[in-house]
Amino acid sequence: MDEEAVDTTTATTTPPQPTGEDLSSKAGDARASTDQSTDLFRRRAGDLLSSLSSTLDDNVMLFRWGCMATMVGCAYISIRSSGLLTRYTSLDALPVGVPVVGRVLGQHAADPSTLYVYHTPWVRRVLLKETLPRGMDVSGHLTDTSSVIAVRPFGVDMQDEAKRWLYSDFVAARRYVTIELLYRPPPPLSSSSSTDYPPAVVPPTPTLAVGACSISTPKNLFFRQDMAEFAVARGIAVCRPEPDVDVVKPNMSRRSIKRLERRTKRLASRQEYAQTMRYGVWKEWAEPEVAQRMVSAGKRASTAAMQRIFGTWWTKY
Repeated sequence: MDEEAVDTTTATTTPPQPTGEDLSSKAGDARASTDQSTDLFRRRAGDLLSSLSSTLDDNVMLFRWGCMATMVGCAYISIRSSGLLTRYTSLDALPVGVPVVGRVLGQHAADPSTLYVYHTPWVRRVLLKETLPRGMDVSGHLTDTSSVIAVRPFGVDMQDEAKRWLYSDFVAARRYVTIELLYRPPPPLSSSSSTDYPPAVVPPTPTLAVGACSISTPKNLFFRQDMAEFAVARGIAVCRPEPDVDVVKPNMSRRSIKRLERRTKRLASRQEYAQTMRYGVWKEWAEPEVAQRMVSAGKRASTAAMQRIFGTWWTKY
């Protein structure tokens, strides 16, 4: 009895062993749940990747447009700051020590060495074809001087021959020149506010401000030729002092003063050369000492021989 009871208890407490069908069904359920979770993960990953891709595309487009706008802005600021678009219409606006290219359009009636130059920046001159002011009439005469700059060569006094040379080579040809303002001239004479003048006294009239500039033209592909130095070396202009320099010198920098001193020395050396070679107004000039006259005669003879051998291009200046 006891053994039968034990066997019955053991038989009732032992769980049934799973069969092959049960195992296969469980494996199928697990595989199906795994496939569902995998599909759900794939869908979520695909949605995430598509949203991330669209976001990146939008941001990349914004980044591209931002880079393009930045490049255009930098180019515009560079061009504006470089002066490629800036046109100077008066002497007050012209910066000191900055070479600019202009076109000679006329001369002053009382002083032919004073030239009227129309500043044409490179972009306006090449791309926009803006080479003449609107104030010029059909005949080509300059009737309005409000858009031109009055300049003259620094440190020289042009003679009659030089004035004719300026008209034929610069004014009539409307030649392009490079001008550089050497110092800011003092303010011109202005009329007084009071209008009560004696009958015999003529009230002062305003004068046009004229800038003393370095005026140069292209000599060849690499070098330029200064107008004042060329005229002095040919004897068609003489050196003269600049009284305005002493007035404006306290407001000038040391670098500008040194440049003016070097230019004055170069003009003096050109004049000594013209005196030695007896050019232009120095045809009747003679050195005070006999030894200097002999040296000058030797220089003239050697220069004439070099010109005969090598041609007319053999010139010192």
